[in-house]
Amino acid sequence: MKSTSIAIIVFLLFLSGYKIVFNSSISFGSIQTITISANGKRAVYTSDLDGDRNSEVLFASVNDNFMAWYENTSAFNIVSTNPSQNAINISETSSITASFDSDLNATTVTPNNVVLFGANGIVPSFSSPLVKGTDLTISPDRDFFPGEIITTRFTSGLENMSGEALTKPFVSQFTTAVSTDSPGEFPLGRNTITTTADGAFPIYAAD
Repeated sequence: MKSTSIAIIVFLLFLSGYKIVFNSSISFGSIQTITISANGKRAVYTSDLDGDRNSEVLFASVNDNFMAWYENTSAFNIVSTNPSQNAINISETSSITASFDSDLNATTVTPNNVVLFGANGIVPSFSSPLVKGTDLTISPDRDFFPGEIITTRFTSGLENMSGEALTKPFVSQFTTAVSTDSPGEFPLGRNTITTTADGAFPIYAAD
């Protein structure tokens, strides 16, 4: 019934003068059978049920009063980072480590696939990443600034030793410790920069 409805819609669009293009260059893998024992499936959803960044399959079948989910374990993912997500008071000389769920292909660790961003506008580059099995360690070429927000983006260009690409791009962020020489006191009061900025915004702070 559903295929008949689709065919009717396509035919009506054709009669209305719409140009219908089928992209034959898109290819799909072979059928992956999850189960053939669910009797009367009425609801099938995908979601990350165990927090591993993979999409599991959840379903309910009405004829046998059954609900179940199937774990997806075949993907390539980051399982943890150090510093941890949204960590604060991190040393200005800290390195960055990402741990994957399978061995990382070191040749895919490039500045395009692992990108660092610094909140102060100077991108912290790295030149000698260390790959040891499932762990990737990056030592930036410069120290971080006090109180700087550091963002690391891992793209799907990263691959494991089996050639599987990172399932989803991953972003990690942390904040470095503020300088002990800056107590956060402002005894001189307000310092006017200008009074002629007509509706100027936004404004940013910097050292």
